Amino acid sequence: MAKFQLKTAKGKGKKVYISGPMTGMPDLNYPLFDAKEDLLFELGYMPVNPANNFNRAKGHSRSDYLKLDLQKLLFCDYIYFLPGFEQSAGALLEALVARECGIPVLAIEA
Repeated sequence: MAKFQLKTAKGKGKKVYISGPMTGMPDLNYPLFDAKEDLLFELGYMPVNPANNFNRAKGHSRSDYLKLDLQKLLFCDYIYFLPGFEQSAGALLEALVARECGIPVLAIEA
């Protein structure tokens, strides 16, 4: 995979899309998505947590989730990757879209 530009600036209200594995993870990995959402908010960012799509209602198709995810990603200033994103087809799609659209990766040391 091509390299991404890394940014480490503090939030200042910038929107950050959280990308990571959900399918096959315990509790759909919501606890980790939520923890990173809280951290990003504390750092001054506006986190975009795809775990909150459709108010967490189940029953939507995979394509419904991906379409909404990608729409939200396109309006973000950064993308932040959770551990294990490399094993997630959806997160890899988000990574490709972010790279091709010039959305840099946010690196947080926490």
